[in-house]
Amino acid sequence: MTVESDPATQACASCAVTNAAHARFCKACGASLQPPASCPACQASVPADARFCQACGVRLVGAR
Repeated sequence: MTVESDPATQACASCAVTNAAHARFCKACGASLQPPASCPACQASVPADARFCQACGVRLVGAR
């Protein structure tokens, strides 16, 4: 079974609430919906879809 997502929305990585695609912060918990450009622990560059840093393994979800 495939779950299709609405391209006009995005889910919060911290609380899973659906937010508008253009939102920068979650409407329910206030977490940032934008991924960090670099790892907060080691400053390695991270891709926008990364959930963990490929250099040090720190969790990036929720840090958004």
